[in-house]
Amino acid sequence: MNVAYLEKDVYADFDPAADAYFFKIGSSGMISFYGRNYTIKKRLSADEQSALLSHPSFLRVTYQCYANKDKISAMENLMILFKDKESYPKTLNVSPWLQRYVKKQLSL
Repeated sequence: MNVAYLEKDVYADFDPAADAYFFKIGSSGMISFYGRNYTIKKRLSADEQSALLSHPSFLRVTYQCYANKDKISAMENLMILFKDKESYPKTLNVSPWLQRYVKKQLSL
């Protein structure tokens, strides 16, 4: 039995809150979004950037790095793990006090 999976074009229909595991803010509005098997770099205006930073799905985990709390699968050994059924896990290293903060935010 052959099953066709609907493939989403991540680059054309990119939604940071639904697709990105985490993002990092670079210089002059350049933001790098990291997902399951891609990295997308976009230049955002100040309004778009502030809307993204105030989005309820994202938590600040390190300096200039924000994680999507809906995509976090586990936290262990000072790392945040983003796992997917099809791909290898992506990780972010965090300090112990930030790990406690993220755990607290996930439990709310």
